[in-house]
Amino acid sequence: MNKNIKLNINTLLLLLVLTSIVNGFDFQELRVNSSVLTTNVVSAYTVTFNRGSTNLGGSTAFATSPLNTSSTLTLTFPTQFVITPGVLCSYQINSTGTFLSNNCTLNNNQIIFSNIFAASSIIRSVVVQISNVLNPYPAGRTSPFTGTIGIDVAVVNGPNGINSFVTIAPALCSSSFTYVDNLVSSN
Repeated sequence: MNKNIKLNINTLLLLLVLTSIVNGFDFQELRVNSSVLTTNVVSAYTVTFNRGSTNLGGSTAFATSPLNTSSTLTLTFPTQFVITPGVLCSYQINSTGTFLSNNCTLNNNQIIFSNIFAASSIIRSVVVQISNVLNPYPAGRTSPFTGTIGIDVAVVNGPNGINSFVTIAPALCSSSFTYVDNLVSSN
């Protein structure tokens, strides 16, 4: 191969890598699970951020896009939720099996995890747990949960489009009647 062509290909590859670092990239849609999916019930949500893959199963530039200590992770709950102070936050990086508590910050429905990444961290995945969340009312399918890790963004409404939503079911109710006396109607 011609030396100039080889140099141009290497330069192009370097530019592509640098562009992904500066501009960020899209990664797989969030995977959301809840301990309870009933209206007006306090629940715990577990959300998986898979920064290593796309929705189509391809690889992302996560291995060449390290995060620095000022990078944050954000999780935005759908508009149907009203997130209030008192939520409890924990996280696990790269499937370590250990969840660490975090004093997350709340900004409307957005939960922000700060100071969780070490310098030049290579992050493939993060799992966050948010407890003490009141499920919305009325019942139905929510808007999507959205999230970022640093400048990288989880895809919303990707080809699968099912993992970043939850469907809240109505609470069961029961009623009963008792009669005080044997008369139902009298004239």
